[in-house]
Amino acid sequence: MTAETTRRTFIKRAAAAGAIGPWILSGKVRGGNGRKLRHAAIGTARRGEQDLAYFITHPDIEIVALCDVDRNFLKAAAKRHPDARLYRDWRVMLEKEGDRIDSINATVPNHMHAPISMTALEMGKHVYG
Repeated sequence: MTAETTRRTFIKRAAAAGAIGPWILSGKVRGGNGRKLRHAAIGTARRGEQDLAYFITHPDIEIVALCDVDRNFLKAAAKRHPDARLYRDWRVMLEKEGDRIDSINATVPNHMHAPISMTALEMGKHVYG
């Protein structure tokens, strides 16, 4: 027998997942071969800047690539993450960085979440959207 998903059950499950999420990230986060998790950020302004600030607090995550269509936001993020490679097109970034990244965050306008996230997921990357 299959359980029907109602709005109420969906909200309960989503809240439970949100409560569990921080505990998952609080432990060791490692990429292959025991190295740090290599992360790429797509969208570096406002909320993207906040997301990056949160990610860098974890000792096992390193920011290796940044992408933003706005040169000014990308330039500002590059000052905070000088070792990261810079891109203005997320498709180019994923193509060039595909073998060098483990995860991405897509902090972009709503209509772009799906194409960016699905492309990264199809490449086997972890996604925070």
